[in-house]
Amino acid sequence: MNMPIKKMALIAMLVAVATVGRLVIHPAPNVQPFTCLILFCTWYLGLEYGIWVGILGILTSNLLLGLSPTTFFQIISYLVIIYLAWLVTFLPNWHLTLPWLIPAVVVAGFLYGFVITALQAPILFVHLTWQAWLTYYLAGLPFDLNHAIGNGIFCGILYQPFTLLLSRLKRQQLI
Repeated sequence: MNMPIKKMALIAMLVAVATVGRLVIHPAPNVQPFTCLILFCTWYLGLEYGIWVGILGILTSNLLLGLSPTTFFQIISYLVIIYLAWLVTFLPNWHLTLPWLIPAVVVAGFLYGFVITALQAPILFVHLTWQAWLTYYLAGLPFDLNHAIGNGIFCGILYQPFTLLLSRLKRQQLI
């Protein structure tokens, strides 16, 4: 693969920001700007940026927080969200404004919880029944709610700086 240096540098910068954002707010359960940042990357820069920042951000932050089999499930869960976020951009009335973005990132928080639960439950339970899966999912719902609310708050906070940064980079033809 032959990636331009400017593109690699931008991805590295975004991965660093996403990783630091995940680490700084790590003590709060499931509250972090990571999801908003990777979705912003997907919406503003495209699918490739979202995938790179998502995968590398999970790997770098988990190198510091601790790698486990959960890392693989986190990557898959974020890839599902990134891909769906990219597909949303093809809707005819989709706009990159807060009234559209905040509900989208809130839904992404719940979707992440659903996907990672669906992936982890068969590994955690020897005899997985739908009752066991539902109990496991419902037990994680407060954490998904934290994730969703945090996403909405961070989207409101990060929207203006991120759009200003990207418009400046586009004017300077760096992206």
